[in-house]
Amino acid sequence: MHAGYGIIRLMNQPSSPDTAQTKKQHIPKVFWAITVLFVLLLAGAGYLYATNQLVVAIGGSNEKPVTVVSSVCGKDTIKTFNDAYEAPTSEARTAGFKAAFDEVTAISGYASDPNCVFIRYTHFIELKDTASAQKEVDTLKKLADKNLYASSILTSVRPISSLESDIKFITNPNADTDAGSGGQG
Repeated sequence: MHAGYGIIRLMNQPSSPDTAQTKKQHIPKVFWAITVLFVLLLAGAGYLYATNQLVVAIGGSNEKPVTVVSSVCGKDTIKTFNDAYEAPTSEARTAGFKAAFDEVTAISGYASDPNCVFIRYTHFIELKDTASAQKEVDTLKKLADKNLYASSILTSVRPISSLESDIKFITNPNADTDAGSGGQG
């Protein structure tokens, strides 16, 4: 009986500071610290994704990756350009493209941003200045070789081949109709 009494006595002893109760207090602190860090990480990634500074790609592809860089043309310049596209009159449209063109030209390094180059191209096409528009297309081709393309945030952004077709049409508007009318004689 004496041995059984010792076991009961050990179970009823007050716990020392190094027991499981102290360890239980540390576990929640570590858990909360990790949870807070995880939430901050998710919030930061969400912000970067929402501001187009983080791109997520899943899976493989045979396509060349598109390089994402920060834009030289700001949101205000792009808004000026997009508003010009939706202008109710041709005069307002031309004035809006001129305003966007002037904003782009005032930015140093605009030739490294395909959005800026596309805005300049559109202004030259509006003026029917095909030589200057072709220079902008040539710049867009060089940027495309580096996997840099104009963004869909611009109204009516199109492939380079379509831009070249615009220049050809303005240069020789009857080229397509002359080619198709050779059968009569």
